[in-house]
Amino acid sequence: MDAQQALTVVRARDVLVRMRVVAVHAVRGLVKPCGCRLPPCSTPSFAQRSLAVLPPELLSILRPLLEQIQSMSEQIKIYDRQILELSRDRYPETKMLETVNGVGN
Repeated sequence: MDAQQALTVVRARDVLVRMRVVAVHAVRGLVKPCGCRLPPCSTPSFAQRSLAVLPPELLSILRPLLEQIQSMSEQIKIYDRQILELSRDRYPETKMLETVNGVGN
């Protein structure tokens, strides 16, 4: 894989992350006028937490969006693994980016 393809993996992940953020904000915005609030949680766990707390009438409407959010979270994890493998195999100089100056030295 050349550098341009590696960069494409990073950019594709970025697009997916931004799409997931928009979807999460949309779901939160859709439930507020109905008198429901979703609990604060991490974005990767948002779909599962929301499925557990939404009332049935909203759940039937929002399930497709939540399933898409879950799918995006799973794909982002796949991209994360690909990027980690790329950085270890082809770009060992990125190892320095994993450390924080002054910590553990």
